[in-house]
Amino acid sequence: MKGSIQLIINFPDEISAKNAKTALDKEVSVAENQQTLLKSSSDLKINTNKRFSSEITYNKDKLVITVNAEDMVSLRATANSYLRYLQVMEKI
Repeated sequence: MKGSIQLIINFPDEISAKNAKTALDKEVSVAENQQTLLKSSSDLKINTNKRFSSEITYNKDKLVITVNAEDMVSLRATANSYLRYLQVMEKI
């Protein structure tokens, strides 16, 4: 079952939203491009099975995170990861 979620986070100003987007951009690229090496006999194969995709944008003082996933487990895990990142940012 495919799913999607959109998180909209209000920041005090546009600069804060832009800075949060910049910080999260690196996390998106690392997570989406993560590749698992699987050992099969004497060869190494790359597993490129992507279970989710995400996009981060900002509009004025709002940060918008959109996650699309192939299954509910991936959707929940990805959304929770972003929420944890945002929680860390809030404490800084």
